[in-house]
Amino acid sequence: MPITLGSNIASLRAQRTLSNNTASLSGVFERLSSGQRINRASDDAAGLAIADSLRSDAKLYSVAQRNINDGISMLNIISGSLGSQKGILLRLSELAEQSANGVFSSPQRQSLNSEYQSLLNEFSRIASSAEFNGQKLLTAGRDGAPSAIHLQAGIDGDFESILEVLAADTGIFSGLIATRDDVTGSDTIFPGDGPDGDVDIDDFSYFTNFRTSNPTFDELAEYANNNIFQIETVDSHGQTRTLLGIIGFGDYNSGTNRFSVNLFSLRDDNETYEEVGNVLFTNSDTASQNPYSISLSFEDGATGTADLDFRGLTVVTDNNNQFTQTSIDFTGVETQSRALSALEILRNRLEEISSIEGRFGAIQSRLQTASEVVSVSKEGSLAAESRIRDVDVATESAELVRLSILQQSSSAVLSQANSQPALSLLLLRAP
Repeated sequence: MPITLGSNIASLRAQRTLSNNTASLSGVFERLSSGQRINRASDDAAGLAIADSLRSDAKLYSVAQRNINDGISMLNIISGSLGSQKGILLRLSELAEQSANGVFSSPQRQSLNSEYQSLLNEFSRIASSAEFNGQKLLTAGRDGAPSAIHLQAGIDGDFESILEVLAADTGIFSGLIATRDDVTGSDTIFPGDGPDGDVDIDDFSYFTNFRTSNPTFDELAEYANNNIFQIETVDSHGQTRTLLGIIGFGDYNSGTNRFSVNLFSLRDDNETYEEVGNVLFTNSDTASQNPYSISLSFEDGATGTADLDFRGLTVVTDNNNQFTQTSIDFTGVETQSRALSALEILRNRLEEISSIEGRFGAIQSRLQTASEVVSVSKEGSLAAESRIRDVDVATESAELVRLSILQQSSSAVLSQANSQPALSLLLLRAP
């Protein structure tokens, strides 16, 4: 290599090497100080895009896990409410069993019935008050309550990311029955020349997936002065169905409608008549509500009031599959016969509540499993992002030592290279 005065190529090369080593060392310092391998897009453009996507997934998994935990909290409230309702049903069964014993008098049964009705109200209150974040949980489809609650348990917008929690209705009106919203309809009949009085019983409803109902009709009526001699029902289509003919002994038959009567003279004031019979109401419509009205005809000059009630209702489908009543609103223990009927209804309702509790328990178990899966997915996303984005401290520490040595050696070499032109002065000295 020639010795020159105009340029120092060795020094230029040493400067470039020193500059590269210093820049590399500066990058090592940045990575070690930030803890990240990628500090800007120029460090690893593809890696940065993948790492950002994985970080987004991890954050969404965190939200999904919170959603699932909220769902589990909601189910805990449902479980507690159902447990309280089961306890009430057990106490109601005890009261019904006690009242069914023939040794009790009517006043004693009334005391039992007072507690019974209070517990029914509490049973209904629990169903109405069970809510989470403003969502009603045990009144599905009633009072604006949702019939199902959908939990977003995934990070995508597709259907597979949604877990559906079907709500339940455990109020006193719920059950596989035909029922009414107004439990009792009554009207006062005024005297006149053979007047007709109407007792409107609205909202007599069937389940939309049933076409035929076969209820037991329990009539409770109070009379004054003279006899009622005819009771008819008029359905929503204007068809008249005679339930009770002229008062007497025997059965009244009219087509498929049968009402068994065994009546005595009811001319005294404030008499109470209770008759249980079977009446078949055929409803081929799919509408959920078909109002009925009860028409009571009185003899001239008669006055009175009538209270009508439906109890012991059952529902029959087209294929004659019968469903047992589970609605407890129509039960009571004020008489021995009603207490015996209540026992069966309460037993069915307890089985229904237990079934609902088991269904929600299964959903809760599923949510716990889903929470574990989401947790693992979140962990996997964070681990993958860490491998791409985070710095390997051991590797970078070794690189730091190597580049520090190279920087020092480059500085020493540069110093030597800068002294190379001085050799020309030795050659230019006079001998």
